[in-house]
Amino acid sequence: CKRAIDENCFFSDEVPDRWGDCIAARNLGITTFLSTPIHLPDGSFYGTLCAASSEKRQWSERAEQVLQLFAGLIAQYIQKEALVEQLREANAALIAQSLKVLAKKRLVKELVLVKCMFHVCNVPQ
Repeated sequence: CKRAIDENCFFSDEVPDRWGDCIAARNLGITTFLSTPIHLPDGSFYGTLCAASSEKRQWSERAEQVLQLFAGLIAQYIQKEALVEQLREANAALIAQSLKVLAKKRLVKELVLVKCMFHVCNVPQ
């Protein structure tokens, strides 16, 4: 997939000739290769989604559209997971902040109680 990006070649039905030194392609018997980039909604490049066959296949607009559709779904899923993680972090921060506020309120109440007890104990009878 990296070579496809580097060479701007997103389809080849001659993988053994084009990338004969690629051990993975050779071991998997890949003859035909189709890939599409995965870009996150912010435009950043995430990776590629690839389809491969051990048979020689012709390029198909429909296959490319399906691959692009799945690449878009993957990008949306990645974005959703990133947003969920941001929400978790924000919630954890809010909980920590709330606990600090509660602890301070409890401390103030305890100080008021101690002050009242001190006052009650020192009142002449």
